[in-house]
Amino acid sequence: MRDKITKRAVDALKPAMRDTFLWDNEIPGFGCKMTPKGARIYVVQYGRHGRDHRITIGRHGVELTAEQARNEARRLRGLIATGGNPAADQSHDRSTPTVAEAAHRYIERNFNNHVLSLIGSMHVAEVEREDIARAMREVAAGETKKDEKTKHQGRRIVRRSKIVANRVHALLSKMFELAEDGKYRPPGSNPCRGVKRFAEHKVERFLSVEELSRLGTSLFAAKDGGLIVYAETTVTRAGKRKRGGQKQVGPRFENPYAIVAVQLRALETLTFIAGLRWSSITAPMVLNPETNGSAFWLG
Repeated sequence: MRDKITKRAVDALKPAMRDTFLWDNEIPGFGCKMTPKGARIYVVQYGRHGRDHRITIGRHGVELTAEQARNEARRLRGLIATGGNPAADQSHDRSTPTVAEAAHRYIERNFNNHVLSLIGSMHVAEVEREDIARAMREVAAGETKKDEKTKHQGRRIVRRSKIVANRVHALLSKMFELAEDGKYRPPGSNPCRGVKRFAEHKVERFLSVEELSRLGTSLFAAKDGGLIVYAETTVTRAGKRKRGGQKQVGPRFENPYAIVAVQLRALETLTFIAGLRWSSITAPMVLNPETNGSAFWLG
C-alpha cells in the first residue's frame, strides 16, 4: 500500500495477522510497518550489492512523529546516495558491547575463572603476598584451565598463560587497594605489592604473500558487505547458501574505518620491509585480491 506518510495515514493503519507496510509515495523506501500487536515502526528500505537492507528509524508516537520520521528518512537517503550503508552501521553499533558488558566479561574471564577457585574462600584481611604469588604461578601453570560446554552448542576455553596471570595480578591489586580504602585491610598492606609479574615478550612477524592475499580478499568483502565467516574461520564472499549447508557465524559487515586502519597498517608493514619512505607513496593504496595482495593502488 502506498500513500504519503502523515500522522493521519499512520494512525489509520489497522493490525493484521502479519506485518503490513505503508510505503511513502514521495521518499523511496520510506515506510511504516504495522505489527500484529499494533506497533507502528518507521523504516527505510534500500538495495545494496544485490541485496535488500532495512533500517529502523523509530516507533510512531513513542520515539518520533511522522514529520520527524520523514526528515530522518531524507537524511538516510542522502547517506545512501553518497555510498553510505546505514543498515551496516546500525548493525555494528548494536553488536558493540556497553561499558558494563565489557567490564562484566573482563571480570568473569579473570576473576571468576581464576581468582575464585584459588583464593576465593579466604578472607580479605588474611591474604598475604605468598598467596598472590602462588595464585599467579598456578594460573601460569594451568591450574585453572578448563574446556567446558556452554549453552547454544558453545564452549568455554580457559588456557594457561603468564600474561593472564599478570592481568589477574592487576585485578587483585586494584581490589585490595579498594579494600584498604574500605578499612578492610590496614593501610599499605596490599599483598600484591612486591609480587613480581611475569615478563611479557613482544612477538612480531610479517604476513606471507598468501596471507596478504587472504587479508586483501577479506577486506574487500567486508567493504562491500559481502563478508561471511564460517565456523572453521573460512572467509568467503556472500552468496546463496544451500539448505543444510554450513551455518554462518560471523558478521557480514565491518566498520569502514576499521577496514581503512587495517589497510594502512598492512601498507606500513610493507613500506618497512621494502625500505620505502611514506613520501614515496603518491596515491591511496589498498590490498588487491586480484593480484594476490601484491598490488596496492586504489586510484
